[in-house]
Amino acid sequence: MHPNIGIQSIFHREFLSRSVSTLAPKNALSISSEAPVSEAVHRMSIDKVGCLLVLDNQKLTGIITERDILLKAHKIGCDLRDVGVATFMTKKPSTVRASSGISRLLFDMSVGGFRHMPIELKEPGSFGVLSTADFIDRIHSRLTKRILAADSTVEFDKNSVDEFFASSINILPPEPPLAA
Repeated sequence: MHPNIGIQSIFHREFLSRSVSTLAPKNALSISSEAPVSEAVHRMSIDKVGCLLVLDNQKLTGIITERDILLKAHKIGCDLRDVGVATFMTKKPSTVRASSGISRLLFDMSVGGFRHMPIELKEPGSFGVLSTADFIDRIHSRLTKRILAADSTVEFDKNSVDEFFASSINILPPEPPLAA
Protein backbone atom coordinates (compact mmCIF):
# COMPACT_ATOMS: atom_id res chain seq x y z
CA MET A 1 0.00 0.00 0.00
CA HIS A 2 1.36 3.39 -1.03
CA PRO A 3 1.34 6.21 1.49
CA ASN A 4 -0.63 9.20 0.25
CA ILE A 5 1.64 11.77 -1.33
CA GLY A 6 0.70 15.43 -1.53
CA ILE A 7 1.34 17.59 -4.57
CA GLN A 8 3.84 19.67 -2.61
CA SER A 9 6.07 16.67 -1.90
CA ILE A 10 5.89 15.70 -5.58
CA PHE A 11 6.80 19.26 -6.52
CA HIS A 12 9.78 19.15 -4.16
CA ARG A 13 10.98 15.74 -5.38
CA GLU A 14 10.37 16.44 -9.08
CA PHE A 15 11.81 19.96 -9.14
CA LEU A 16 13.32 21.68 -6.15
CA SER A 17 15.67 18.84 -5.25
CA ARG A 18 17.00 18.51 -8.82
CA SER A 19 19.57 20.39 -10.86
CA VAL A 20 18.80 23.03 -13.47
CA SER A 21 20.11 20.68 -16.18
CA THR A 22 17.07 18.41 -15.64
CA LEU A 23 14.89 21.24 -17.02
CA ALA A 24 16.69 20.86 -20.38
CA PRO A 25 17.63 24.51 -20.98
CA LYS A 26 17.23 25.59 -24.59
CA ASN A 27 20.40 26.38 -26.51
CA ALA A 28 20.83 30.11 -26.24
CA LEU A 29 20.86 32.20 -29.38
CA SER A 30 23.31 35.07 -29.40
CA ILE A 31 24.07 38.39 -31.01
CA SER A 32 26.92 40.91 -30.87
CA SER A 33 26.55 44.12 -28.85
CA GLU A 34 27.42 46.05 -32.03
CA ALA A 35 24.55 44.57 -34.08
CA PRO A 36 21.58 46.87 -34.66
CA VAL A 37 18.57 46.35 -32.39
CA SER A 38 16.48 45.78 -35.53
CA GLU A 39 18.54 42.61 -36.15
CA ALA A 40 17.81 41.41 -32.61
CA VAL A 41 14.09 42.02 -33.16
CA HIS A 42 14.22 40.13 -36.46
CA ARG A 43 16.12 37.16 -34.93
CA MET A 44 13.79 36.90 -31.93
CA SER A 45 10.76 37.04 -34.22
CA ILE A 46 12.06 34.45 -36.69
CA ASP A 47 13.37 32.09 -33.99
CA LYS A 48 10.35 32.66 -31.70
CA VAL A 49 12.44 33.41 -28.62
CA GLY A 50 12.09 36.13 -26.00
CA CYS A 51 15.77 36.92 -25.60
CA LEU A 52 19.22 36.75 -27.11
CA LEU A 53 22.44 36.49 -25.17
CA VAL A 54 24.96 39.15 -26.12
CA LEU A 55 28.36 37.64 -26.77
CA ASP A 56 31.45 39.64 -27.62
CA ASN A 57 34.70 37.75 -28.24
CA GLN A 58 32.88 34.61 -27.02
CA LYS A 59 32.23 36.21 -23.61
CA LEU A 60 28.77 36.88 -22.20
CA THR A 61 28.47 40.66 -21.96
CA GLY A 62 24.70 41.06 -21.81
CA ILE A 63 21.20 39.86 -22.54
CA ILE A 64 18.59 41.61 -24.66
CA THR A 65 14.92 40.75 -24.22
CA GLU A 66 11.67 41.67 -25.90
CA ARG A 67 10.82 43.70 -22.82
CA ASP A 68 14.13 45.62 -22.96
CA ILE A 69 13.38 46.59 -26.54
CA LEU A 70 9.76 47.50 -25.92
CA LEU A 71 10.42 49.69 -22.89
CA LYS A 72 13.62 51.35 -24.10
CA ALA A 73 12.48 51.96 -27.69
CA HIS A 74 9.44 53.81 -26.38
CA LYS A 75 11.57 55.83 -23.97
CA ILE A 76 14.33 56.69 -26.44
CA GLY A 77 12.09 57.06 -29.50
CA CYS A 78 14.63 55.94 -32.09
CA ASP A 79 14.97 53.99 -35.32
CA LEU A 80 16.00 50.49 -34.27
CA ARG A 81 18.21 50.19 -37.35
CA ASP A 82 20.41 53.01 -36.06
CA VAL A 83 20.96 51.83 -32.49
CA GLY A 84 23.27 49.05 -31.33
CA VAL A 85 22.21 46.19 -29.06
CA ALA A 86 24.59 47.56 -26.38
CA THR A 87 22.23 50.52 -25.86
CA PHE A 88 19.27 48.26 -25.01
CA MET A 89 20.85 45.19 -23.41
CA THR A 90 21.16 44.39 -19.73
CA LYS A 91 24.88 44.39 -19.08
CA LYS A 92 26.63 41.67 -17.04
CA PRO A 93 23.55 39.49 -16.59
CA SER A 94 23.21 37.07 -13.72
CA THR A 95 23.74 33.44 -14.66
CA VAL A 96 23.10 30.09 -13.02
CA ARG A 97 25.17 26.94 -13.57
CA ALA A 98 23.40 23.92 -15.06
CA SER A 99 24.62 21.95 -12.03
CA SER A 100 22.93 24.37 -9.58
CA GLY A 101 19.70 23.42 -7.90
CA ILE A 102 16.39 24.50 -9.39
CA SER A 103 15.65 26.28 -6.11
CA ARG A 104 18.72 28.51 -6.81
CA LEU A 105 17.36 29.30 -10.29
CA LEU A 106 13.93 30.21 -8.92
CA PHE A 107 15.42 32.32 -6.13
CA ASP A 108 17.70 34.28 -8.48
CA MET A 109 14.95 34.84 -11.04
CA SER A 110 12.48 35.93 -8.38
CA VAL A 111 14.82 38.26 -6.50
CA GLY A 112 16.19 39.75 -9.73
CA GLY A 113 12.79 40.04 -11.42
CA PHE A 114 14.12 38.09 -14.43
CA ARG A 115 11.94 36.37 -17.00
CA HIS A 116 14.94 34.81 -18.74
CA MET A 117 18.06 33.35 -17.15
CA PRO A 118 21.29 32.43 -18.94
CA ILE A 119 22.42 28.95 -17.89
CA GLU A 120 26.14 28.17 -17.85
CA LEU A 121 26.51 24.74 -19.43
CA LYS A 122 29.36 22.27 -18.76
CA GLU A 123 31.45 23.37 -21.73
CA PRO A 124 33.16 26.70 -20.90
CA GLY A 125 31.61 29.63 -22.78
CA SER A 126 28.54 27.57 -23.67
CA PHE A 127 25.12 28.80 -22.57
CA GLY A 128 21.52 27.72 -22.48
CA VAL A 129 18.56 29.81 -21.40
CA LEU A 130 15.44 29.17 -19.37
CA SER A 131 12.41 31.41 -19.21
CA THR A 132 9.63 31.49 -16.65
CA ALA A 133 7.35 30.10 -19.37
CA ASP A 134 9.76 27.17 -19.92
CA PHE A 135 9.72 26.42 -16.22
CA ILE A 136 5.93 26.55 -15.97
CA ASP A 137 5.65 24.23 -18.99
CA ARG A 138 8.03 21.71 -17.34
CA ILE A 139 6.10 21.84 -14.05
CA HIS A 140 2.76 21.34 -15.75
CA SER A 141 4.02 18.47 -17.88
CA ARG A 142 5.65 16.55 -15.04
CA LEU A 143 2.90 17.09 -12.49
CA THR A 144 0.23 16.15 -15.01
CA LYS A 145 2.02 12.86 -15.70
CA ARG A 146 2.37 12.12 -11.99
CA ILE A 147 -1.23 13.03 -11.17
CA LEU A 148 -2.70 11.02 -14.04
CA ALA A 149 -0.44 7.99 -13.47
CA ALA A 150 -2.45 4.81 -12.86
CA ASP A 151 -0.75 4.22 -9.50
CA SER A 152 -1.08 7.82 -8.31
CA THR A 153 -1.99 8.30 -4.68
CA VAL A 154 -1.92 12.09 -4.78
CA GLU A 155 -4.38 13.75 -2.44
CA PHE A 156 -5.72 17.16 -3.38
CA ASP A 157 -5.79 19.93 -0.83
CA LYS A 158 -8.05 22.83 -1.81
CA ASN A 159 -5.71 25.28 -0.06
CA SER A 160 -2.66 24.60 -2.22
CA VAL A 161 -1.59 25.01 -5.81
CA ASP A 162 -3.27 21.69 -6.57
CA GLU A 163 -6.38 23.39 -7.94
CA PHE A 164 -4.32 25.39 -10.41
CA PHE A 165 -2.70 22.35 -11.99
CA ALA A 166 -5.68 20.05 -11.61
CA SER A 167 -8.14 22.47 -13.24
CA SER A 168 -5.91 22.79 -16.28
CA ILE A 169 -6.01 19.03 -16.81
CA ASN A 170 -9.75 18.74 -16.14
CA ILE A 171 -9.54 16.80 -12.89
CA LEU A 172 -11.59 19.46 -11.15
CA PRO A 173 -14.71 20.97 -12.71
CA PRO A 174 -14.09 24.17 -14.69
CA GLU A 175 -14.71 27.51 -13.09
CA PRO A 176 -18.14 29.01 -13.84
CA PRO A 177 -18.10 31.92 -16.32
CA LEU A 178 -17.87 35.43 -14.90
CA ALA A 179 -21.15 37.28 -14.61
CA ALA A 180 -21.59 39.96 -17.27
